[in-house]
Amino acid sequence: MPIDFFPWEAYMTLRRILIAGLIAGFTAASGSTAAAMARHATPPAAPSWTTSAAATPSAAYVGSSVGIRATVKPVTAGTALIDIEIYSPAGTKVYQTYYDAQTFDAGVARNYSVAFTAPAGSQTGQYQVKLGVFATGWTALYAWNDSAAVFTESVSTATPTPTVAPTPTPTPTVAPAGVAGTRVSWRGQSYFLAGANVPWFNWGCDFGCGANSGASSAATKSAIDAKFASAAAAGIHVIRWWAFEGDAWQIQRDASSTPTGVNASVYADFDAALALATKYDLYLDLVLFSSPTAIPTAWETDPAKRGALVTALSPLFARYGTNPHLLSWEVFNEPEFDIWNGKIDQASVQATVRGIVTAVHRSGGTYVTVGSGFMDGLPMWVGMGLDYYQAHWYDFMSSGDYCAICTDYATVKAKYGLDRPLVIGELYVGTDTPGRLETFYGKGYAGAWPWSLFPDKTSDRMVIDMSQMTAFGHAHADLGPR
Repeated sequence: MPIDFFPWEAYMTLRRILIAGLIAGFTAASGSTAAAMARHATPPAAPSWTTSAAATPSAAYVGSSVGIRATVKPVTAGTALIDIEIYSPAGTKVYQTYYDAQTFDAGVARNYSVAFTAPAGSQTGQYQVKLGVFATGWTALYAWNDSAAVFTESVSTATPTPTVAPTPTPTPTVAPAGVAGTRVSWRGQSYFLAGANVPWFNWGCDFGCGANSGASSAATKSAIDAKFASAAAAGIHVIRWWAFEGDAWQIQRDASSTPTGVNASVYADFDAALALATKYDLYLDLVLFSSPTAIPTAWETDPAKRGALVTALSPLFARYGTNPHLLSWEVFNEPEFDIWNGKIDQASVQATVRGIVTAVHRSGGTYVTVGSGFMDGLPMWVGMGLDYYQAHWYDFMSSGDYCAICTDYATVKAKYGLDRPLVIGELYVGTDTPGRLETFYGKGYAGAWPWSLFPDKTSDRMVIDMSQMTAFGHAHADLGPR
């Protein structure tokens, strides 16, 4: 994704993990964070804030995951620290995370999604979610919501019936692309994948929040339906949509943080998304994880937990393995940055990719890819079994080995030994870049997916020039899939 947005999210995720212990110690000694701030600081004049939260599901078993979605909206523009806390029925704080230096536009809400798992032996009953808005650095309290949401925890007395029953491995409906060429083969035809990024409507919530702002909710479904209709009319065929961005709370885990399955709440949202794709003859590329370190890194570095992750995801792959409008699962978005920055080792990420590739291919004809942030990261994924490669390109990448527009596919293929087609999975196509789609088409790339269909949902505000998309669609007969 655009470099000015996603690295910030990744940085904040890492930062909050590193200092969560310090904050927990502080608040344990002095009660709730709000109470502590009230004793130690007098709030200055500040904009008014409205806060709310929702817990999905609202009733869970101890040991299963609950997704918390917090919404914060200011009356006027400003910067703040957002604090999310969870308290047990006894009033003991059992979870806290926060996001410092968050920038808000006047009257525009921002959403924050986290996952909470009550460990084995936890108290049963009603848990409370509390939200705080502070000045950056905890220097003043702006607003406190002492009961933003509630959910209940109980102890399961019986083994629940699996939501998705195991099924025999189906015969693949389409062979993997398997050819180094300028087009992607799909169901007997070869296409230039003309697409666009959603990339999300509600961060961390599109797949899993259900009626509460998930893809199956009335409001979200209506907005996506309208956007899909305009996309299809403009000649767009592929939609890149992020599924488990952030900490992937939708993947359930036990007390040791080992993946145990996928929260059943995701299926209604995947069903709704694919129903809309079918309605407009669109094909989805679903991004599993927003980065390797957005999820617990032990899921990749520990072979046992890595295997558990693949097992946990396999029913999801099997459920949609033969759906003709699911083009591909994308394992990671821009994983090279975490690897190059020393946050996780390359071999562990590669092993995770290989495991997921194998599981997806066993489940049907769905393809698998990885969304490389820079083109010179492509060699990491050669030999991983991907069905097509993907790299991202923006105007600031106009020099060096990552300048996709400065070269062509034949050169990149020869340089990196690519054995599959290459799609430009993110790029800017605006009114100030006429002919850009034609440029990438002519250079032998296998597709181009501009960012983004919902520019108001991301900080970059990159608006796709739909008139250029339409003209491009009318000019070429090999755009697809279809």
